[in-house]
Amino acid sequence: MGNGNFVTNINDTFKMLNGLNAGKHYDVYVRETCNSKNKSTFAGPLSFTTDCPSKKAPIQTNFDGVKAPKLPACWNPYANVADKILTVTSTDHNKTIPSVPHAIEIKDGNINNNDTAIIVSPSFKDLPSGKNQISFKATKETIGSNESLVIGIMGDPTDVSTFRSYDTLTNHQLDTTFQQYNIVLNNTNLIGNKKHVAFMHGPGNSKIYLDDFRYETRNSSDTITTWSGSQNTDWSDSSNWMNGYPSPNAYVKIPSGKTRYPKISSNKTIGTVVIDTNASLNILAGDVLTLRGDLVNNGSNVLGAGTVQFDGNKTQEIKGSSEFNNIVIKNDVVILPSAGMQLLNGVLTLNSGTMTTNSKLKLQANSNGYAQIAGTGNGSISGDVIYEKRVTTDQAWHYLATPVNGINFTNLHDDFHISEGQSTNVYYYDEPSSQPTFLDGWSPLNDRSNAFQPIKGYNVYFWKDGKGGANYPLNMDVEGKPNKGAYSTTLTSSASQWNLVGNPYPSGLDWDKLSSGMPPNIYDGVYVWDPKAGQFATYVNGISTNGGSSVIAPMQSFFVWANSGTPSLQFADQDRTTENGPYLKKSNKPDSYIKLAINNEQQKRDEVVVYFTQSANKNFDGGYDAFDITSKDEDMPSLSTLINGKKASINALPQVEEEMTVPLAFSSNKAGKYTLDAKLNSIGNNTNVYLQDKQKGECYNFSNYSKVKFKHDPSSADEGRFVLKFGKVTSGIKNQATNDLNFNARYQNGGFKLDIRNDFDQKAIVNVVDLTGEAIGVQKELNNKGQYHIKASNLAEGYYLVKLKTNQHWKVKKVLVR
Repeated sequence: MGNGNFVTNINDTFKMLNGLNAGKHYDVYVRETCNSKNKSTFAGPLSFTTDCPSKKAPIQTNFDGVKAPKLPACWNPYANVADKILTVTSTDHNKTIPSVPHAIEIKDGNINNNDTAIIVSPSFKDLPSGKNQISFKATKETIGSNESLVIGIMGDPTDVSTFRSYDTLTNHQLDTTFQQYNIVLNNTNLIGNKKHVAFMHGPGNSKIYLDDFRYETRNSSDTITTWSGSQNTDWSDSSNWMNGYPSPNAYVKIPSGKTRYPKISSNKTIGTVVIDTNASLNILAGDVLTLRGDLVNNGSNVLGAGTVQFDGNKTQEIKGSSEFNNIVIKNDVVILPSAGMQLLNGVLTLNSGTMTTNSKLKLQANSNGYAQIAGTGNGSISGDVIYEKRVTTDQAWHYLATPVNGINFTNLHDDFHISEGQSTNVYYYDEPSSQPTFLDGWSPLNDRSNAFQPIKGYNVYFWKDGKGGANYPLNMDVEGKPNKGAYSTTLTSSASQWNLVGNPYPSGLDWDKLSSGMPPNIYDGVYVWDPKAGQFATYVNGISTNGGSSVIAPMQSFFVWANSGTPSLQFADQDRTTENGPYLKKSNKPDSYIKLAINNEQQKRDEVVVYFTQSANKNFDGGYDAFDITSKDEDMPSLSTLINGKKASINALPQVEEEMTVPLAFSSNKAGKYTLDAKLNSIGNNTNVYLQDKQKGECYNFSNYSKVKFKHDPSSADEGRFVLKFGKVTSGIKNQATNDLNFNARYQNGGFKLDIRNDFDQKAIVNVVDLTGEAIGVQKELNNKGQYHIKASNLAEGYYLVKLKTNQHWKVKKVLVR
């Protein structure tokens, strides 16, 4: 008979049985008792199932409170044939399910008959009101199977004739992984007085599974409107909507099966938006969609280049999967554990409230930049995020930092190979150990389980494409709680005085803001290794070389110089920025400057800047000047200025002075041809800037030359070969420019025609060079004034310089060859 409770002392024909559960089957057995020893055998059973009282929203179930194959109380199966291929059961699902261990399995295996398999909900007494909605997760078992799930309402769970179809998920809408679906039950004409929600397996021979059912009341002020796209893709065109244009509290449904889907081209506010499978919503760049309710995206996950803002008055939920450009949080928002991954390409701004991630938020990196979390606002994040960095250069060292906390280097090992011990590819910089040279400061990572510490910089080598499973470009990632608030680190100055520090934030770090409050014994220059260029990028006081910038990217570490003592470098959220772009951002400060760049035949490049600001002086000043760190790339040329014998990549001077000279230092291990480019910005119309080549005995006026070409032999090179000179008088140069040589030149009949109008005491030499200073092989000796024709055929079109030179003087004319 099984287990049960015995009820004794029944002295009349009626007995109340208390404590029974709703919707449960019971068997009652009765026997007569004369005394404790004389009892009759049990008669029965008298069988019955207790009623399920009607319920009101909200109700939810994940079908896990029963032992398979039973259904939860008050949920009823309906099958019109007794066949094992036609089932409605609770089952231990062999897929990854939203809530474990059970889901509802509906199978209708007899595709050619009209057999029916239905799961029927408890009775909902407020269902006829038309003010409620259901949400659930569903999946089909087999790819390509022709399945459908019909969502309906029923009056009697035992009578299939009372079933009425309300909505249908087609085979195209059902996926082989669980997806979130939402249906508004507002059609009171269809519902009538029916009180049950029912799910029926449509034609097909594959299983359909259900999980995480919710029945809830919509906001009473919500209106329901559905996109039709009957006219165009304009959200603002009311003729594209059924049931009226969306109000600020509207429940908006964007259904599947439309040929045109909405684009938002101006700011909009609605309640909840539900995007069905294969449907889409495109928020254009610069525009904002404000949600006062939930976001349910079962369609195209890309929401466009605009912003989604959450600003409701109760906790808002994110369901399905979405790819955002920008997100603004002004309320508590939860990414449901059952949701897919939420992808962010732009900026997450936490103005107020808490965003609960459930480890379902990924900040992506791509060729256009990286996603960020703004340092502004009073909001917060609960849970972990996944943060990506894009690595495009293999077989190279990268300076890394972490924007999340609580992780170790094993967290990186899943993306690319990390070795340990003396053969490691991860190093940190220990300044006190950097003796006798800068390179001696590197210390190896001993164990992958070592903490990846925020604010500490690391130098990581990325192996050749393919080693350790990595392929490039590589999106490496770290997962943890994002860093925010104050950070500090103590610098040292006992040896090299260089300290490697990391940006601790999931956003850019604005060096201009940070350096404005630094102690005086930390120099203002910042030095970032660029692995693609094989060169250090430098920035100080708005001036940069080699692509340097005031913005230090997230996951980037950098060198700073401690001049003395053990100063503290402190970071705060107000030092952060969400300016986006390349990992090294360009500086655009409009100072008066000269930028020189040296290039070899392999396009290896180094830059130096001389700039002018009244608050500078001629000595090295850590607030205005930056050191030169020579690249260890053997093929890389090096160009710097000298400030009292110190090599500087950036040299600040108070003003331009006539006859002022700035010594340069040039070196390279590689013999060959080199090009020196010059860019002059706001130097002044009355100022000439010259490059003196002491080895060639030449002087190039940058008013005439945009580039200077020369040959270099490291075996006989002089590092002080070049000097910058300013003003009209170039003292110390053997041949000086003069107005005493009076001539005109033009190109005519395959050569240069010269008209020399004054005599000179010695013989003069005429030669022709292009704008890089490279001779084109035309040279002629002249004795006195007169007209001369110098043959020079087959020249490319463009400007050339005709130079007339005596032992004491020279003069240049620019000639156009067409």
